[in-house]
Amino acid sequence: MSTRVFMTGALTLAIASVARGQANFAETFDNLSPFVSGQLGPASLANQGWIFRNQSQPAGGVYYTWRDGPYMFMGQFMTFSPQAGGGYLGADARSTETAPFSFGGTICDWAILPAIPDQQAGDVVTLWARRGSAQTTNDIIEIRYSPGGGTNSGAGPQGIGDFTVLLRSINPVPNTGWGMFDAVVPGPGRLAIRYLSQACAVGCFQPYIGIDSISVGPPPLPCPDFPAIPQSGQQATWTLAGSPYHVCADVIIPVGATVVIEPGVTVNVDAGRSIVVEGTLLASGTQAAPITLAAADRTARIKVYGAAEFDWTTLNCPLEPQDGGGVTRFRDCEIRADLNGMLSTFGLPTYLWESPPFVSLDRCDVTGRGIASWDFLLAPAHVALRHVTFSNIDPRFGGYVFVDHVTSTNSPFAGLEFGMPQGVYVNNVGVTGAARAGLDLFGNCLIGPDNVIQNNLYPVDVTGLLPGSVVPATGNINNLIPTPLTTPGAVLADLGLPYVYDRDSGCTSGWPNIEPGVTIKMAPNAAACNQGGLLLARGLPGAPITFERLIPGTPWNSLLIGVSTGSRLENCVIDGAGNIGLIAQLAGGWIIDSVVRNCTTGANANTYSTIQARKTLFSNNGIGVSVTDTSSMRIESTTLPNGFEGNGAATHTLEVGAVINARFNWWGHPTGPSHATNPGGQGDAITGSGVTYFVPFLDQRPDFDNHPPVVRLSHNDYVADHALHRVFEPGSKFIVEWSATDDDTIVEQRLLFSPEGDQDGGFSLVATLPAGQRSYEWTVPSVGFINSGTPSFLRVVAVDTTGQEGWDEIAMRIPSERITTDVTITSDFSGLTFRSGQTLPPITWTATGAGYGSPTFHILLDGDEQSVYLGGGGGGTWLFTDSPYASTDTARIAIAWSGTTNDFEWFFGGYFSLRPDSLIGDAPPQIQLLAPQAGESYAGGGGVPISWTASDDEGLRSFNVQATYDGGRTWHVIARDLPGSATSYAWSLPAGDGIADVRVRVVAKDLRFQNSSSTSGSFEIVPGAPLPPGDIDGDGDLDEDDVALFTAVLLGMETNADYATRSDLSGDGSADGDDVQDFMEAMFAG
Repeated sequence: MSTRVFMTGALTLAIASVARGQANFAETFDNLSPFVSGQLGPASLANQGWIFRNQSQPAGGVYYTWRDGPYMFMGQFMTFSPQAGGGYLGADARSTETAPFSFGGTICDWAILPAIPDQQAGDVVTLWARRGSAQTTNDIIEIRYSPGGGTNSGAGPQGIGDFTVLLRSINPVPNTGWGMFDAVVPGPGRLAIRYLSQACAVGCFQPYIGIDSISVGPPPLPCPDFPAIPQSGQQATWTLAGSPYHVCADVIIPVGATVVIEPGVTVNVDAGRSIVVEGTLLASGTQAAPITLAAADRTARIKVYGAAEFDWTTLNCPLEPQDGGGVTRFRDCEIRADLNGMLSTFGLPTYLWESPPFVSLDRCDVTGRGIASWDFLLAPAHVALRHVTFSNIDPRFGGYVFVDHVTSTNSPFAGLEFGMPQGVYVNNVGVTGAARAGLDLFGNCLIGPDNVIQNNLYPVDVTGLLPGSVVPATGNINNLIPTPLTTPGAVLADLGLPYVYDRDSGCTSGWPNIEPGVTIKMAPNAAACNQGGLLLARGLPGAPITFERLIPGTPWNSLLIGVSTGSRLENCVIDGAGNIGLIAQLAGGWIIDSVVRNCTTGANANTYSTIQARKTLFSNNGIGVSVTDTSSMRIESTTLPNGFEGNGAATHTLEVGAVINARFNWWGHPTGPSHATNPGGQGDAITGSGVTYFVPFLDQRPDFDNHPPVVRLSHNDYVADHALHRVFEPGSKFIVEWSATDDDTIVEQRLLFSPEGDQDGGFSLVATLPAGQRSYEWTVPSVGFINSGTPSFLRVVAVDTTGQEGWDEIAMRIPSERITTDVTITSDFSGLTFRSGQTLPPITWTATGAGYGSPTFHILLDGDEQSVYLGGGGGGTWLFTDSPYASTDTARIAIAWSGTTNDFEWFFGGYFSLRPDSLIGDAPPQIQLLAPQAGESYAGGGGVPISWTASDDEGLRSFNVQATYDGGRTWHVIARDLPGSATSYAWSLPAGDGIADVRVRVVAKDLRFQNSSSTSGSFEIVPGAPLPPGDIDGDGDLDEDDVALFTAVLLGMETNADYATRSDLSGDGSADGDDVQDFMEAMFAG
């Protein structure tokens, strides 16, 4: 932040002796001669006696030294308007430009004023100055004096010649606006301005300054009633007696200076003028005598870089919180956006900000114009809102936001808009009459129970909404929840209210985690496209995920899988698509145990794609499935047959070479499909110019109410938006954990692996497992280079008594081991705490053995299972790293050295913390891991008791338990969303060969999404046998503790997933009365 000096003590003495000053010189720098290439300064000034010199080293002469402003220099966003009038005198790095765009060197530019008639001691020289960029911090402007009147300025950057007296050094030069600077003239000698700076070579912001409105003579006042401005270290009071004040020129309160505004004062700011707060501004109004800050129009500004505190103040002037970590606080205030008031960062270059501001409002009223606008936008910022009322305005927040007791009425857009990737907790909020959604939320947000959300177009509009959120089912115009379906890692919880999707184009590389039971209403022509990621929609037999028409009778478009493999819809209903229910383009995907109905075409594979359907009923579609000759429709299965009923055509091949494999399916009639090669077939027709293989076919309808087993890998409970979520390194161990349930009884399980893709023929058997096993110790194999770039897959298959198979799989990226580069991250952030949103120090690194590949840079938020991609390239240093708005102690820098497909290796820095501004007033949770301890050993087939203590100032929301098997390189969740009251978790281990270095970490999350962690030291899992049947607590023996836990599970008093799994001795997927006999037998046998 730049230092400002506005008025010197010497000026006060000069004012007292103003009668002795006879000079009357002024130069506005308006209408200067345009620059001529090679000039030292404008000819119009030289003709008036000005002398310009370039004593830079090296001295450039390609373009100019001093020139007429304003002008754009090097496209650096540096152009600025004059302080007054139409021009100013500018200088920049071209003073050292020896060839076009060849910079670098010391800038030393002289502008010597003409001899000034009647100049005497006591006169005051005054000028306005500023610089163009906050990044050029070594600019210095000097006001110098030659006692004898000589004009020799010496030689080179160090020379001063006759100008031996330094009257004023302006250092640093303002970059936030024009600052007025002055000095007392000692006598009749010559005056000069010297500009000093350092130009850089490439990849940086070049220096650029301006001089305006210089005068010599009596000290000028910009206008009557202009307020007093203190210098650094001083305080000025704007008194009620002097009110109203008139800000007719930019006012800069410098660092170290304080302005106090007394109760009842009015300050009027002219159009285009600013009050720039780099020190402290204290507007100390009272309820009886409020302060008024008013603007002539919306071009006026109050810019806060330092600290501004407003009590009982009416803000009728635009206020801009600026970069630099400044603080703006409102208490008992009115913000009149219906007049000229604004509180907004709109239009500011926030992408260049290094430390976003803090803004708080307590007991404030904000009134808007009743139109959608940017009048109240705080993004990016750290914001705390307590007891705030918004009326007729659409407030928007991006950054870290704390909300409590906030109301919004009659917003012209969304009632309240919050954007924070980590999520926002919204409670004690009232929103009524919004023209769009009551709440517009970005991130996985949690809506508490104490809100009033009524009479809005929609109650909420979300990218993600967590389980436990409370959304009113009635009372809004449309009792639906709009969602973009585009955010990887987002969660769409089943809250009893349908979601609505209304976009008609555009693809995304992510897809949300849609929970079972969710219904998504598809607007007319809506098309959801997932391109590059996985489209996973996994319902349950009793709680399918449904995509259906928003408006009855009006079709939507389609769901499209693009450029990916491994996408899967399971227990879904696709209803009423006017184009194609499910399309695959350059992709592969599955649809399992689902219903596709009332679509123009149920499913289509084209452009080198594959769709595989299992136990899916296609009914009442124009065409059930179709395929082109470049693609594959694989819908044959002896154990999971599909069905076609009431379709215009069951299958349709679009080209002569198109083929559909459709054996073992039900065609709606015992006689099979209607086709020329099946005389007498009365079922749904086979059409098209290609071939559909349908023999043998089923002559009885499959039991679509008997569902295949439902398998869920713990790693896939929540598909994270984390760069390492799917990275598994060859040779490393991984404990695979899953759940499995079924209508009947599970009789067998298999673990399969495919090094490339998830087509059935690509898998090989890893292990055949007992029906009751729910974890497995697996060693990641080497896969070599995968030319296609498709992921590897690990699949768990469960088979029930009817032969039906259900499965889940992990799509994983396994490095090829061809990268030989070794990267060391040399910028050590370990143990440091950064303010979330601030620019981090440069990331520095070295690479040895560098060859094939290049780096990409990431910030990993391991506790949140999120990551931020920063970019790629660079030569040892990565600049401009803005940290995400998160509160965590599990952030770290990661560099991936990558080539093509699976040619990559990861390298990591140490953990650091990101926290919100302490003025938010909400502390992160505290947690201490108690067990396990470093150095302990646990036998495979047994369990690891994990315990901790935790607390939070407002309330703990949940815990995640993570484990690492590779010394902390990668982490995997073993338990997610344990309740906030939990203090322990029993981790069941599979039998196996053992793992030498295991660590666990417990992540505590509070209501407002802050998280803290505690990590164990290294312990060992040694080879061991499986747990005996009936060992519910996993301690290796059978005793009264197991009886108590088994009873508690059956009575619904114990919900621990491990205990429930071990209580399912019959292997039917549920712990119930059927397990009692098996448990008794196990106890007697033990």
